[in-house]
Amino acid sequence: MQLVKKNRSRKNSISFVGEKNKGFTLLEFLLSVAIFLIIAATAIPAGSRMISGSDYVNTSNEVVSFLKTAQLNAINGKEDSAWGVKITESSLILFKGDSYLSRDAGYDEKIQLPGSIDVTISEIVYKKVNGDAVSPSSITISANSSSSVININEKGGVTVN
Repeated sequence: MQLVKKNRSRKNSISFVGEKNKGFTLLEFLLSVAIFLIIAATAIPAGSRMISGSDYVNTSNEVVSFLKTAQLNAINGKEDSAWGVKITESSLILFKGDSYLSRDAGYDEKIQLPGSIDVTISEIVYKKVNGDAVSPSSITISANSSSSVININEKGGVTVN
C-alpha cells in the first residue's frame, strides 16, 4: 500500500490509499438504536404475557397440591386432626385444625400468590380419617383472559375445569 500525506484538518495525518475511515457515523448509530428500541418494544409485552401465563398455571397447580396435601393429612390422621386450606387474595395457607380461626399456627405452610392472579377467597377443611370436605366448594383462579374453576365435592375430590 502506498502512503499519502493528508493536509485536511490535522497536520501530518497519514493514511493508506484506498483505506476508509473505521467507525460509525452518527446516523448509523441512531439507526441502530432505533432498531433496538423497536425490537425491545415488541418483546417486552410478549414476555410479560408469558410470565403472567406461567403465574396462572403455577397458582392453579399449587392450589390443587395444597388441597390434596390437606386431604391426605386428614385421611392419614396426621397429628390426629382435621386439615384445611385457607385462600386469601395474597396467599395460600395449609393449616391444621377444624377451621382457620381455631388452627394450630405452628403447622401452617404458606405460599405468597402473585399479584397478577385473582383467586376466590375461601376455606376448605377436610375431616380427619375419611378426608371428606366439611363443605363442598369452588375456587376461581383468573389472570388476564384465562380463568379456571377448581371444584371440591363432598367426598373431597378435586376437579379442575
